[in-house]
Amino acid sequence: MPINSEWDLLDRITKQIRSGLPEHLPDLLTGIGDDCAVYRLGPDRFGLFSTDMSVESVHFITGKSSPEDIGYKAMTGNISDVSAMGGACRLALVALGVPPGTEEDYIASLYKGMTEAASMAGLAIAGGDISSSKELVISISIYGETAGYDPVLRSGARPNDTIYITGSLGECRAGLDLLMNDDPAGMTAYRGLTEKHDRPPCRASIVEPLMKLFKPTAMIDISDGLLSDLGHIVKESGRGFLLKEELFPCTPLLRSYCAEKGLEPENIFLNSGEEYELLFTSAARPGEAAGEINGVAVTPIGTILDKEYFIEKQGAKIPVTLSGFDHFKK
Repeated sequence: MPINSEWDLLDRITKQIRSGLPEHLPDLLTGIGDDCAVYRLGPDRFGLFSTDMSVESVHFITGKSSPEDIGYKAMTGNISDVSAMGGACRLALVALGVPPGTEEDYIASLYKGMTEAASMAGLAIAGGDISSSKELVISISIYGETAGYDPVLRSGARPNDTIYITGSLGECRAGLDLLMNDDPAGMTAYRGLTEKHDRPPCRASIVEPLMKLFKPTAMIDISDGLLSDLGHIVKESGRGFLLKEELFPCTPLLRSYCAEKGLEPENIFLNSGEEYELLFTSAARPGEAAGEINGVAVTPIGTILDKEYFIEKQGAKIPVTLSGFDHFKK
């Protein structure tokens, strides 16, 4: 049967892998189903392992973004997986599939972007592999650690926890639309949107203070869109949510763009992927913890419920169907 759903495929793979796990790995605490696999290294010390792939024509188009930006974004996406577990990055391995005829300078620029992102997280690129391929493929495996506290899983959200988001959302999707529509005037007027798409923020520097201030009960990075990624948290936690549209931190630039294009910024906010902001739940109430960390806004946008999914718009609770990017959805 042809693949028609990324999530159905992952469910099948997960069941198959879990049924074949050796019994002598009691220290493998979390495998498929979170941002990183978690392995106990010792008392209060945990290793975090993750891998992610960026494929030409799926995740990027070489004619639309510079090799530096492509490399930077690929590495940032991996760093955010470790950040979403409350961890600090240590090492990365980079494997490339390179089309024949690619200039060496192009690959050097790709690595320039990757090393720039890595340096922001205190991360070392420790090795990798290179092969030929029909299109450019970047596969990064990353290792990080937590020490002194447990990793933050997706499964810990509790009723009445507040839902928080770092930074703002929506600009990456708007920037992608500008790039794909070949809109030079729009790209000039809304340069900040295309810049956010090409260089989403790396939040590694705020993880430690975030952990201390908010003590997150569950956390994930925004890679597939807020609704999709919040869906992972509530499904793993067996909970529901109420989001309040009036609290969404949409930037003035995004609102201006949406007004010109006849779009609703709140819809883009909910579904914009590859943002790599941190979405987390916490028992800390708004006002009890800092509203920003090292200049990065931390905004409450809703509450965890016992069950069901809602968005509150102008005082009315509207039921929500979870959605997000699916690589195989037709």
